[in-house]
Amino acid sequence: SLSHYDSVICGGGPAGLLAAIMLSRKYGPSHRIAVCERREAIPPSPNDNDVWSDIARFYLLGIGHRGQRALKEFDVFDDFEKASVEVRGRRNWEPGQTAE
Repeated sequence: SLSHYDSVICGGGPAGLLAAIMLSRKYGPSHRIAVCERREAIPPSPNDNDVWSDIARFYLLGIGHRGQRALKEFDVFDDFEKASVEVRGRRNWEPGQTAE
């Protein structure tokens, strides 16, 4: 039951996991944290090259400067960097947004 936790975080993505790290560091190991995720299974390891190609890593998630700074502050940037591909000079495309 969720009533057994001090904090409940909805979403196990980068923001949710970083929130859990921040709460743990602020309140210590006795602070009980639940991270709820809608996916039924944990995604494959980012190191599993049979599942993820560089192109798949490239488009799954973009972390801007502020997000990268937060990851560095909480000592998880190196893991993020190992599992990601740097993108330079990117152009985003959205349906219906092409110039006439």
